[in-house]
Amino acid sequence: MSLWVSLLVGALILIVALLGLLLLLAALFHVRGDVAWLGMWTGGAALPHETSVRIEYGFPGFMRAWAHEPLPGEAPDARTHAQSSAANAAEAPSTPFADAATPSSPASARPSPSSSPSSHSASPESRAADETSESSGESKTSAATPGAPASAASHAPPRSPRYGTAARQGAGTASRTAKKNRDPHRFRKALFHFVTDGTAWIVLSGYGLRVLLRAARLPRARIDLSAGHPDPAFLGRMAGRWYAVSPLLPPGRVTMSFRFQDRHPSFGVRVRGGFSLLGLLWFCVTSLLTFPLVRLGRRGWHGWRNRALTGWRGRLYRKIQTIDV
Repeated sequence: MSLWVSLLVGALILIVALLGLLLLLAALFHVRGDVAWLGMWTGGAALPHETSVRIEYGFPGFMRAWAHEPLPGEAPDARTHAQSSAANAAEAPSTPFADAATPSSPASARPSPSSSPSSHSASPESRAADETSESSGESKTSAATPGAPASAASHAPPRSPRYGTAARQGAGTASRTAKKNRDPHRFRKALFHFVTDGTAWIVLSGYGLRVLLRAARLPRARIDLSAGHPDPAFLGRMAGRWYAVSPLLPPGRVTMSFRFQDRHPSFGVRVRGGFSLLGLLWFCVTSLLTFPLVRLGRRGWHGWRNRALTGWRGRLYRKIQTIDV
């Protein structure tokens, strides 16, 4: 093998090794979340509750955590208060300045020739020069009139028309007429036809449903429910209903616990889940590659060809055009 082939093979091996290392790091980097909410009904309008949020991210064994557990009566953060006050000050309208007297320009301050006293006291020599210039201007104007002798350039022989000039002129006139008669709102009508196309909405709804299902499966969330009541008989009836419904739920994803030690009815929800960076990248790539661009393009082309709105589309379009905003 030559030197260049060896260098090319070595570069390809290095690129593949780096790509594999990046994929391994993306598979090891995890994000985990834990959100809990517990509320208790005391019979009043207020519902006392507690909320906790905890997020962990990093590599196994080197996870960093961010937790938010607000306490009752907690004061707002000073930095958050300062940022909100600065934002409010920025959004406040500025006080308009008073109209200041602008100095007059030198051109406006200069008197007009008609009002200057020097115009009335002009010398006889200057008036004679003005008359001479006016007479010369009149002679030039008379030379340009049709009755005056034509110049040498006007005696040039006319050019013979080329072959196909009339056809090109006719085509240009037809194209200008077509452009003049073209509907200026054709793009708007085509877009309106595409927006009101039921087939396009079916395609988009199917794609959105698939993306939502894929996003729900990404974090592998597990939901833990808890209910408390001071009456054991009521808890027994709730447990019977729950065990009748639980087979319809995903196994191992939703659990329920009951307790009767509470003095007031309570209900709690805890959601735990996590995903890796590689799983997030795969979700984004699959969502992008499965976008129905070709089918939506076909529906858009169909709307462009049938942009003449008829039926209920035409009536709705005319109704929208009459709305005063």
